[in-house]
Amino acid sequence: MNELNKIINSLAIRNIFVLDISQIDKNLDTTKFSKIEYEFLKCILLSSYLEEYKYPVILDIGKIIRIYPMLEGSFSQKVEKTILQSRFSFLGTDGLRGKVSIKDIKDPISSFINDNLISPELIEITTYAYSKMLLDSKRVTINSFACIGNDGRDIVTNWKLNSAMIAGYNRAGIRVLDVGVIPTPFIPYKMLKEELHCGSVLTASHNPSNQNGIKFFLDGSKNLPEGLYGDYSFSAWIYKLYIDKSEESHRDEIEYKSLNIEALELLDTILPIDIYQKLKKSILLLDSASGAYFDLSRKFLKRKELNFISIDPAPKGYNINKGCGVAEIEGHGTFFRNEYNNSNTLVKKMFDLGCKSSDPIYGIALDGDGDRGFVLLYNKNDDSVVVLDGDKCGYLIATYLCHTDPKNLNKDFITTVESDIMTSYWASKKLGLNSKIVSVGDKWIGTFKDRDLLLGLESSGHLILPFIFKNSRGKEVSLKSGNGLITTLFTIYAINTLGLDTIHASNPYDEGSSHTFYTYFVNKTLFYPSSDIWNKDKDLILSRVKKLDRGYSVEFESKEDSSMLYASIYLDGIVIGSMFCRNSGTEDKIAVYIKCKKEYFEDLKPIAEVINRVHIEKMKNKQKIEYKVESLIINTIKQNKILFIKDIPQLLQHEKKIQVSENDIDSIIYALKKEGRILIENSYVKIK
Repeated sequence: MNELNKIINSLAIRNIFVLDISQIDKNLDTTKFSKIEYEFLKCILLSSYLEEYKYPVILDIGKIIRIYPMLEGSFSQKVEKTILQSRFSFLGTDGLRGKVSIKDIKDPISSFINDNLISPELIEITTYAYSKMLLDSKRVTINSFACIGNDGRDIVTNWKLNSAMIAGYNRAGIRVLDVGVIPTPFIPYKMLKEELHCGSVLTASHNPSNQNGIKFFLDGSKNLPEGLYGDYSFSAWIYKLYIDKSEESHRDEIEYKSLNIEALELLDTILPIDIYQKLKKSILLLDSASGAYFDLSRKFLKRKELNFISIDPAPKGYNINKGCGVAEIEGHGTFFRNEYNNSNTLVKKMFDLGCKSSDPIYGIALDGDGDRGFVLLYNKNDDSVVVLDGDKCGYLIATYLCHTDPKNLNKDFITTVESDIMTSYWASKKLGLNSKIVSVGDKWIGTFKDRDLLLGLESSGHLILPFIFKNSRGKEVSLKSGNGLITTLFTIYAINTLGLDTIHASNPYDEGSSHTFYTYFVNKTLFYPSSDIWNKDKDLILSRVKKLDRGYSVEFESKEDSSMLYASIYLDGIVIGSMFCRNSGTEDKIAVYIKCKKEYFEDLKPIAEVINRVHIEKMKNKQKIEYKVESLIINTIKQNKILFIKDIPQLLQHEKKIQVSENDIDSIIYALKKEGRILIENSYVKIK
């Protein structure tokens, strides 16, 4: 055994694992490194910084080799940056997500890393590892309870993933309180109420139905990447127990309990008591994405005697988010009449009723697990349907809260980098709030500490409205979890209470310009700090902005999420926009974002388009079955002008090596639409 192997083995004893992530299922071959690489690897792995590193961690040796020579500064500075940027996490923005596979998988970890597969084996090892991590620090004890729920889609596997989630907890000696199908925000509520430290939800949120995942909670909150219970530490625990094949004896310890009554009571408590009076003349079109909120939302609206029409079909598992919910309308600001045929059922119904009804019409679109939502308005003036995303909904609610209680002034108003940059600006200037911008993910909002949090939001529809209540022992606790039904109803209530007409509700502030370029089915391991594609993107931003010759300057900034390439664009020393690239933490995609003042959008958009073309060329994973299917679909449309969706399975039958399900096809069509490459009209698709 050479010296480097001895160092790596000694680090593993301290739960610091040095691996080649691209070949995690194989023993690390240290003989492949050059003499120079071998020597600086030894220096890094023996460094005082790593010696003093407090928590379990996985280090990707491939990233170390790539990153270290690219850095500038002293040896200690380079070592610290290299180690921090080389850490590996199985978790993304919000837990783990991927394409479901219930076939026997020999290696669930490498299948997840290489093929983004979510299997029962993977779910079991993650809940087992989460339990062991919390037990090791005595945050929980043997026989304590974990609270779990799911969004309903797992019914298509006959609840195999849910059973695996339970098995992982039980294997560690943790009992399970299974509350069944329930919107995600009610899990942290139950945890806080009953002082349950540990919990998780089986969900892939807004993702297509062929995907699933798991979100974890600790004391009613989501974990950040850093710290004893952070994503990096948790990932090391997953790997440690994955390679440790020893079995722990356990018995099934499960209690089943519906939370529906408690959930209805919570909705009643949080929402204003006069909401019925304000909305009694309104018609609500409810689209719960055929997901977790389907039954509960309808029970609540009936209980409040509100006039509503159900839009989405009853949940079957395979139809969650299919042609319905937030995912179908995200990214659209306004739908015009000429887009009617390309629109989903909710938007069509808004047009159909809006032009006829004398009563106000509001659309409510939720996502699969119910933690985010949009509001839709019908504008009679130009016969259009306006989408109020998370930015606008949050701003309207904040306006109401400041208008009705001056004590809310100067509180925190938190947005993320994905929000319209003008949302934060106007919240500060017009509402007098303490505006802050954080990285993508509601976990950064819920854990932000400065002043009192009034409201936090993401443009995607996650809105955090803190709710203080007393737990079962009479202690005051604060729930900071997005709840799509609460925030959409609160938005509509705010519009009515403030007396806003459709035009003013649709434009609560002067908007900036935003656009996102997506590339799906990619090899996400190719994009990280100092990688070839990272550096290419960085060079393109710098060179193309300079080429504009308009006096712009660029400053690259570090954010809480270090895996995001973030550039602020300045003019005369003032920030006029931003451009950033990041791998999705919830889907198999990478995206380029532009956020800027309207007058600068046409200058910056072509730069993002060039970067997006690089991602398509360099990052598309041509080994993925989805890439082969999308290529076949695009080529067929180019030949025949259109392609009927019902003919796609038959088209694929001629390709012997391509075997996909109907749900897989739906997810590929969804991705092509999000990439802006196709249009769907009635029952067929065509090139956009």
